[in-house]
Amino acid sequence: MFHSKKYIANRHGKHRPDRPHYLKLLVEEYNTTSKLVAKQQVLANLANFAYDPVNYEWLWQAEAIHVFLESIQAEDPFLREFGMGGLVNVCLDPTHQTYLLDDPAHLDSVYGLLMRSDASANPNIVLNALTTLMLLMDSKKTLALPQGLVPALNCFKHIPRVQVMVTLFLNDYVPRYQS
Repeated sequence: MFHSKKYIANRHGKHRPDRPHYLKLLVEEYNTTSKLVAKQQVLANLANFAYDPVNYEWLWQAEAIHVFLESIQAEDPFLREFGMGGLVNVCLDPTHQTYLLDDPAHLDSVYGLLMRSDASANPNIVLNALTTLMLLMDSKKTLALPQGLVPALNCFKHIPRVQVMVTLFLNDYVPRYQS
């Protein structure tokens, strides 16, 4: 559910940490903890906060996007899933969007998720990665697609939860952006 900044301030009262501070604490905890379960929980919380546009500015200030990008390259499937969930949630915010589009390595990380040999094991990752790419592609006139992307996507066509999204991407986006 979307909230206003005023609603959030009234709900938290005087003696609780404010939302921007709390988000910074979550990012700090993610970066300092060595426990995988703690990282997963913190990342899931950050991704949930990324769902509400009122948090975009605070997430940017907390540098949560770095956590999302780092986690999608992790070996742990839950970190990849939650990190991709965070990216898809913030990618329409102009500041986050510009950041993602300005460095080709960021898009390469998303493409890399889709081209992993174990990508089909988690349909949520595939759906969030494709949605992120579609939203970013709709905002930019030219974007280069990596060589192995189409064959990788064709491997997902048999997965019921993602087949429609994969078909949409292959039919509507690949012809427009393939180099």
